[in-house]
Amino acid sequence: IYSEGGKMLFEALKDNGTLERLVLKYNSINTRYVAGIDEKTKLNAAIARKKQIPQIRQQIQSFAIHPEKIEDYEWEVQHIKQEREVIEKELTEENEKYESIKQEEEEKYNTVKQNYEKIAQISETTEDKIASFEDYKEKLKKDTEAQIDQAEQKMAVLQRKISEIEEKCIASQLTQQYQLKRRK
Repeated sequence: IYSEGGKMLFEALKDNGTLERLVLKYNSINTRYVAGIDEKTKLNAAIARKKQIPQIRQQIQSFAIHPEKIEDYEWEVQHIKQEREVIEKELTEENEKYESIKQEEEEKYNTVKQNYEKIAQISETTEDKIASFEDYKEKLKKDTEAQIDQAEQKMAVLQRKISEIEEKCIASQLTQQYQLKRRK
């Protein structure tokens, strides 16, 4: 085993270039093979390090975002900001309409209510009309509030998209700066 084990290990290292480290401190191997085994493991480790450099470079390049992508992200941010402005404008208009309608409806309601109090003794049909008018008012209020809620949800989604795109732009710029520093 003393000479055969060392010889077999030396021959195996010649054929297999993946073993990078081997500790022979407590093994009984012929010393004429120990130097060859150590040399071969060091060579394997050096070759493995040389292979890692192109792999690392390729990984770094895969992280890089090209300027065209940045322009695409910037365009997308601008587009989303424009959409947001349109939605905000629509929301403002809807709020104004709602307030106007609400005020008009409250005035109508007050007028009808006053008239109702005057003629409540004459006819119960007026009471039914007021109830349906209140239902209409509530329906209108719910519809308008639902529209406002939808607009606010759209704004929240757009805000999240803007944040994500801005984060991507920042990451891209940092990667490019890092690559420029590495090249220098």
